[in-house]
Amino acid sequence: MSVNNRDIQLVSQVNKSVGISSTGSSSTTSSSCSTSLWSAPTSKFRRIDLPEALANYSTGHIHAVHIIFWFREPTTGMAYALMQIRSDGQFGFPGGKCDEPVVDEQEMMSALYREIWEEMDYRLGDGDITIGDHLFSHVRTHDEAKVLHFFGKQLTAEQFRHLELTHSHAESFPSETVGIIRIPLGQSDIGECRAVRKFFAGFGRQKFAGNARNQLLESIVALKLISPEDIQYVISRIV
Repeated sequence: MSVNNRDIQLVSQVNKSVGISSTGSSSTTSSSCSTSLWSAPTSKFRRIDLPEALANYSTGHIHAVHIIFWFREPTTGMAYALMQIRSDGQFGFPGGKCDEPVVDEQEMMSALYREIWEEMDYRLGDGDITIGDHLFSHVRTHDEAKVLHFFGKQLTAEQFRHLELTHSHAESFPSETVGIIRIPLGQSDIGECRAVRKFFAGFGRQKFAGNARNQLLESIVALKLISPEDIQYVISRIV
C-alpha cells in the first residue's frame, strides 16, 4: 500500500492520540508495516506481513481468516461496516479457522470462502475476494500460537443489504452467530460525524472476540473509512 500525505496525516493523528511516536514504536506495540497501517496498541498479537506469516508460521500455528465487509451509501457518502454478534455474546467478523496443517494463500482463500458461506449464506464467485484484499496479519507465539489474517472488501449497497437480509439463513445461524450489525463509520473527508460519535460512545464498551477490537480499528484506518477527527474519538472509546 502506497503512503501519501493523507495517510501520514491520519496515522500521525491516530498515533498521537494513543501515545505512539512518529516512528511507529511504543512500549505496547511493535509494527514493521507501512506507516499507512497503524497497529493498535492494546493487541496481544504482533502484526506481520503476509510473506513472513506464510514463510515462518505456516505450520505449528492455528491460522484463521476474517473479513470486514463495508460499503458507502451512494446518496450520503456515509460508510458502514458489518460485524457479527456471536452466540457467546461477543462481537466479531465473518471468518474462521483454516483446516489444512500447512497454510498457504490457496488454503486461506478456501477457508474464507467456506466460512462466509457457512456464516453469512453468501455464495462468492471466483475472484470476488482475492489475496489482494488482504489487509494485514497478526501472530501470537505465546499461549495458543495463532496467526490471524484479515481482509477488507467493499460491497455495493445492494450486496451489503443482501447480507443483512440473508445471514439468518446461514448454516451456522444461530449455533455460532445470532445476528449482524451495521457499524457507522462516517465520511473520511468531512471531519467530525455526530452519528459515528454517538454510536461508539456506547459500542466501545462491548465485548469483542479474540483480536476483533484491534482488527476493527486497524482496518478502518487502513481503508481510510473514517476521518482523522473521528478516529481519535473512536480510539478514546474503544481502546
